[in-house]
Amino acid sequence: MTIQVDYFTDVLCVWAYINERRIAELVKDYGDNIELHHHYVDVFGAVAEKMQLQWQQKGGYTGFRAHVIESAAQFDLTINDSVWNTCKPSSSAPAHLYAKAISLVHGAPAEIRWLTKVREAFFVEAKDISQSDVLMALINDLNLDDKAISQEIDSGNALAKLMSDRKKSESLKIKGSPSMVMNSGRQILFGNVGYGIIRANIEELLQDKSAQASWC
Repeated sequence: MTIQVDYFTDVLCVWAYINERRIAELVKDYGDNIELHHHYVDVFGAVAEKMQLQWQQKGGYTGFRAHVIESAAQFDLTINDSVWNTCKPSSSAPAHLYAKAISLVHGAPAEIRWLTKVREAFFVEAKDISQSDVLMALINDLNLDDKAISQEIDSGNALAKLMSDRKKSESLKIKGSPSMVMNSGRQILFGNVGYGIIRANIEELLQDKSAQASWC
């Protein structure tokens, strides 16, 4: 039995960065028993607006940076001193667009490597991953086909895939990043959810042959 898991994240979300360890463990533990689909939810699509609306009364970028550092420290992750200080990406959307193009050209495994690379570039190396030249350099670092990827972006195919993610997140009422959706939307794990809880949900679905049907 194979469980489909729809995983919604924003590359600039520190909790999605933290959660990469859990996702790697999930793939290691369950392998062919899960089918992981990466999707993107708009949390940092307009960073300046987000800071103005949600963080102005809490210290703006400075307050948000403190929140990110504190969150990462709980899991022994160090954030670069420049993150949300001198390095302030304007949007996560370009990285999401490139991710979709990479999935179209190289498939899901390359897309996952790309996500890890982009998050490390920002949180560890303090690179502005909203800049196209930075993203293209990361593509070259991974030895991906930059011309084919650019073609998928220029053709609109990658954007169409990204818009499909937006519609899917809206239909499922995804609240934010990271969100893990199972059992055709009946089970949604949102935010900082421990690996034990994620595993319990997977185990329940693997053991419950009737999971595809719901009670009235």
